Amino acid sequence: MSSSERWPAPLPPLDDRLALLRRTAESLRKAAPAWVRSGSEAKGLPPDHAEEWLVGPVPVLRHVRLLTGSLDRIQNGRPTIDPSSVKGDEAEGPLRVRILPFDARDRLLFRGFSAEARMQRGVDAGELLARGGAVHRRRTPRGPALILGAGNVSSIPAMDALTQIFGEGRAAMVKTSPVNAWVGPHLEAGFAPLVEAGLLAVVDGDAQRGAELVADERFEHVHLTGSIRTHDRIVWGENEEERARRKAEDRPLLQKSLSSELGNVSPMAVVPGYYGARELDFVVETIAASVTNNAGFNCNATRLLIVAAGWHQKNALFERLRLRLERIPMRKAYYPGAEAAWASAIEGRETVLQLGARSEGVLPWTLLFGLSAEDSEPFFEREHFCPVLGVVELDVPGSLSFIEASTRFMNERLWGTLNASWMIPPALAAAPDHDQALELAIASLRYGTVAVNQWPALGYAWAGPPWGGHPSATLADAQSGLGWVHNAHLLEGVEKVVLRGPLPAWPKPIWFADHRGAAEAGRQLVDYEAQASWWRAARVAVPAVLG
Repeated sequence: MSSSERWPAPLPPLDDRLALLRRTAESLRKAAPAWVRSGSEAKGLPPDHAEEWLVGPVPVLRHVRLLTGSLDRIQNGRPTIDPSSVKGDEAEGPLRVRILPFDARDRLLFRGFSAEARMQRGVDAGELLARGGAVHRRRTPRGPALILGAGNVSSIPAMDALTQIFGEGRAAMVKTSPVNAWVGPHLEAGFAPLVEAGLLAVVDGDAQRGAELVADERFEHVHLTGSIRTHDRIVWGENEEERARRKAEDRPLLQKSLSSELGNVSPMAVVPGYYGARELDFVVETIAASVTNNAGFNCNATRLLIVAAGWHQKNALFERLRLRLERIPMRKAYYPGAEAAWASAIEGRETVLQLGARSEGVLPWTLLFGLSAEDSEPFFEREHFCPVLGVVELDVPGSLSFIEASTRFMNERLWGTLNASWMIPPALAAAPDHDQALELAIASLRYGTVAVNQWPALGYAWAGPPWGGHPSATLADAQSGLGWVHNAHLLEGVEKVVLRGPLPAWPKPIWFADHRGAAEAGRQLVDYEAQASWWRAARVAVPAVLG
């Protein structure tokens, strides 16, 4: 890989930034097919695999399109969001900002789904509208950022670069992970206008190369997507004794600003109640998709399923989930350390359900039953980055008690603050007492993204919502990380993002594992996000509906 000789260049005038984004949309569109082919090959998937469209170029192009809209509004003297999307006032609680649906075409493509940002207390509407996109209104230059790219989903380093350049106003260098160094040439091709302008450079290398770059005085800021262990080594030192001493003295080794996204023991709580057959199947499909997507190597993969011990449909859910996972082909365990993580997760367990036979380089979808909510449980304390789903049963009476108990359990017992979700039957959710209980639970959860009746990963893929750990994290206790990425509407003062979806959704979501039209929908989404129009939106909808 090469990098621009002009890097790092200062952020150009706003007109030029807009022109660069529009040129980048077209270059990404052209780079997308080769990008997808390389990703499919690297992960042992059939060529042109649907999943690689949806976790690769599609969210990147959406990010570019939404950023372009935000900068265009700034150029015309308007806020980055429509003032009508801001609801509430400080007396009633934190402000809420509608992020999705963003426009009428979103209502077609994401029928029934919604996303809103909930702001931190003390942020009023006038301040919110005035501060959005402040980096593009001030003239003070900012030093370049080093991005230590993730090794799982190829859109992560791309969207991290967009966040640093257009969200934070910094030239950026991406060091790709050795796991997916294959994406480097595609980033250079897709982001060619930014590379040529000196705003982006792409390099590869091992951990030693990463350490050298972190120490490089050219960089004012470091952004990391990875593990809490890597974060603490960079910030506090190589060995445990040094880290403990530096934390006690509040004397970090890294003397630069840092942002990070560090994973999660992502929980999904199924509120006990009556689910019709289609509703229960949708819950099962959502769980299965969230566990198997990218072979389970996602920071937002569901890692823990929380159910009520006395729920009358509990066994039906487990049986349908078993049957569904058995029909999803096992995948290449390409991520380093996956087999050791899997072995650690199942070691000493009495009830382990392996759905498929383990073989060289392939791990089965695995369910761990019998996790105790009362005892010290290692599974709750770190993320096992492999296709394993734990199951815990809460012994509480009734659905209202379950909502309260599951909220407390997620806040107090699980490591990480990235994302959490509930499934709740529509009839129960519509009851005033349950609606009030769920709203109270959402407000009190310490997670950056909270979802109801959908997989929180959609908040990542939609690019408009801020994505990251809850802002209660600190440098010494980073949990799921510090700061937000994506955030294409350039909001400041965000506390969390709340996603909602219909149960069941129609048409079948294209991220479900057996969607027959997903690859074609992904190809059409690339064209749509590169240049949105009603015609292109309709071309996405056709394969989505036929799937």
